[in-house]
Amino acid sequence: MDGVQVKILCLEDSLFYEKQLLLHYKVEYPQFYSYKDQNILNKINLFYKKKAWDVVRESVDVFFKIAVTYYVFSIKRDIPIRLFEIYYIPKVTYNENCTISLYYDKYIYLGGAHGQTYRTSDTWDLNCGSRVTLCGLFANSEFKMLDYLKKDVMEQIRQNAEKENFMYFDEYRKRVAEYFDENSFYLTPEGVIIYFQQYEIAPYASGIPEFLIPYTTGIIEEPKCHK
Repeated sequence: MDGVQVKILCLEDSLFYEKQLLLHYKVEYPQFYSYKDQNILNKINLFYKKKAWDVVRESVDVFFKIAVTYYVFSIKRDIPIRLFEIYYIPKVTYNENCTISLYYDKYIYLGGAHGQTYRTSDTWDLNCGSRVTLCGLFANSEFKMLDYLKKDVMEQIRQNAEKENFMYFDEYRKRVAEYFDENSFYLTPEGVIIYFQQYEIAPYASGIPEFLIPYTTGIIEEPKCHK
């Protein structure tokens, strides 16, 4: 089955205090359309619209107040004024076989040395309108899924250990086991991507580490339409 149509909407504004720009936010959210599954998609659309407005309210009601406090402090101490920034941007990574998968990167800069990005993700089964779990993607329900994925991630890191650009913490095995989150995944046409947040298994400069588990391994099943 072909994928559904996707439209990305944007909520964006710049907030001033005493004519000084203190905060800029850009919040995007997807809206999905199809002649077959629109009732299900309407619920998903409402979910993402609500999340987007929640981030806008947080930007205005929480972070802008912090920005004003920082501004007043900066004026009194004669230190540079920093522009606060919030970006909440989605990326649809899989849109076929009655399945939608996407992740959101939420970037927040509050005047420090650098901003912080936090990633979340969802995978939706349009056959029934529910979220897909990582366990539900495994071909063998009795397979020890978490153990396999942790070992696979550790092996992928180990294979890169001799490269000059190796950028994982020395104790990466312990950290992979500690920070592995079965909700931190999304689908691509090639397979499942497992990801970790910044600082969990690697330094900030490494960004958000990602690991591909291909469908071709036979461990993971690519979604199918059941209609």
